[in-house]
Amino acid sequence: MSLSMQVNSQKASDSPISTIILLTSKVVEGSLVPILRRHSDKISIKLAESLDDLRSIPPDRLAGARLLSFGSKCIVPPDILHSLGFLAYNFHPGPPTYPGWAPCHFAVYDGASRYGTTVHEMIEQVDAGPIIGLDKFPVPADASVQDLTFLALASMDRLFTSLAGTLVTSNQPLARLTISWASRRTTRKTFAACCAIPPDIESHELRRRLKAFGGGDGHCVPTLTRNGLRYVPAPENSDSADPTDIEIHGIRFVLAPSQTARRG
Repeated sequence: MSLSMQVNSQKASDSPISTIILLTSKVVEGSLVPILRRHSDKISIKLAESLDDLRSIPPDRLAGARLLSFGSKCIVPPDILHSLGFLAYNFHPGPPTYPGWAPCHFAVYDGASRYGTTVHEMIEQVDAGPIIGLDKFPVPADASVQDLTFLALASMDRLFTSLAGTLVTSNQPLARLTISWASRRTTRKTFAACCAIPPDIESHELRRRLKAFGGGDGHCVPTLTRNGLRYVPAPENSDSADPTDIEIHGIRFVLAPSQTARRG
């Protein structure tokens, strides 16, 4: 924690928390608010779905607030973190061994046998703040990214439920665990690199990448480039073929939609 954040939390330590800011989606908020209300029916709960929503919160309200980020991809800027009177905590959908972007995808790629989710103080660096909560669970054999994502959400719910009372009622920083983050931090750039399929890729590695990254991250999907054209895996249950299709290790690749439009 930076010095400015330490001073800010110390100033507010004698006052009760007036507001919980939930940085999440409207859908998720509906399940989290009742959990918080079990411990306080008086505290104000404010939903923020984006950085613009956070920016719209007046400084005096931030000074009496604690921020809880749950499944949000929004990176909270330093000035807002410093303005919060009772710190910010992030529920990360991965264990400390998987800090950063799309942790479920990378765990599937690694064939992880155990996984988990983490709660940590939010500082200026993403997924680097002191850890205050951890939930672990075994990964079923041959679990998909979708399977692991579902299990991670259930794990985050367990953590949120177990910490909700303290997060709402205690105006002190939560106790830190003696657990450190792994040094490898994945990013969107890391994900994109794994999606770049080399033409000489081995069969096992191709299937491994498609299993882990085939669904994409909202920004890129596995892509093969040949003769200046981009190809992506053929959609599931697609039986139609085109002379431009490419097959590698029994897996069919089709021209990316942008390439098809350009060709037309």
